[in-house]
Amino acid sequence: IQKITYTITGTAKGNGTIAGQSVTTNQAVNIGETEIANNGTFTVEADGTWTVTAYAYDKSGRKTTSSTLVFTRDTVAPTISSFTRTARSGSTINVSVSASDGTSGLASSGTYQYYQASTSKSTTTANTYQYTGLSSFTSYTLKVIVKDKAGNTSEKSLTTMTAGSKNFAYTGNVQTFTVSETGTYKLEVWGAQGVRNGSYAGGKGGYAVGMQTLTSGTTLYIIVGGTGSGRSGGYNGGGAGAGNNGHGGGGATHIATRSGLLSSLSSYRSNVLIVAGGGGGAGTSGTSATGGSGGGTSGGSTTEGGGGTQTSGGRSNNLNSSSTPSGFGIGASAPTSYGNSAGGGGGYYGGGHSNSGPGGGGGSGYIGGVTNGSMTNGARSGNGYATITLVE
Repeated sequence: IQKITYTITGTAKGNGTIAGQSVTTNQAVNIGETEIANNGTFTVEADGTWTVTAYAYDKSGRKTTSSTLVFTRDTVAPTISSFTRTARSGSTINVSVSASDGTSGLASSGTYQYYQASTSKSTTTANTYQYTGLSSFTSYTLKVIVKDKAGNTSEKSLTTMTAGSKNFAYTGNVQTFTVSETGTYKLEVWGAQGVRNGSYAGGKGGYAVGMQTLTSGTTLYIIVGGTGSGRSGGYNGGGAGAGNNGHGGGGATHIATRSGLLSSLSSYRSNVLIVAGGGGGAGTSGTSATGGSGGGTSGGSTTEGGGGTQTSGGRSNNLNSSSTPSGFGIGASAPTSYGNSAGGGGGYYGGGHSNSGPGGGGGSGYIGGVTNGSMTNGARSGNGYATITLVE
């Protein structure tokens, strides 16, 4: 053999050098036939798919192709354009990955590795995956690692949550809910029933429901109304009764973006999202002894206790200077000088108290802080309740 030569052809996928010659991205490269020593070397320091052809010349100058080598140099990680949730239930989350690699291509095996937090859940060639065995209404951090044929990897994370609801029973305290994921939520509230007097029932609490788009990190304050006991009005605005057999009104249930009993939010009404009115307390006799139902657009009225409306508290029979009148967030409390007077239910506007015998009026509900809202009178017995549901 008199001499050995080689050529290199291909298209550069990045800046670098080929056998000492500088090249740039997308440049078509053709290194002309170059002599090299036997067992000599050259370097390829630019990404791309390259064809190297070696030639041998004998002493007579005859040229033969001794060998051809095609290889890919790839130092760039694959591109992950998206890693998204496509569906969810209370125990599963489905995800989809969109990824590409412009040099060597994605790996033909072990392409996608799916993680839940730091735990590897699956290694597969599929660009979709379902996480299972998850807890309802819980936030999870998920991750995918994508590999190309050269072994380069990229990763992308996603924080999302499972579907489900969180329920809030009566506690007598302010409860909170912090939004983990921006989305549309269904808010449901039930007001508390007024206190029963023997065979006469307190008015049942109202129900309100509506949708609200909430941003991650937002804190909601949930105040669930109580049904009260004896003459005492229920938590969150139930009015007190008076006399031996005057019974208290039930408290309202509301959800707001500001903490506090409903009556304390009079100057912050824009923070109130939704309210269900409490029922009026039971009276002692007559066809109107059952307390007025909680609202609803308006609370239920009795012959002496008016239901609260969207703009004012319910009428109280023989309201005097020692009464606590109904108003925003509070049912009327009967004066201690009255006998057997029932208190009004709490609500957006509370119900009025009775004088003697009939039940108190129910408080009104409110859906002005939600969309697609509706209200129902007299839907809840006992203490109030609230539910927050993530809507898919």
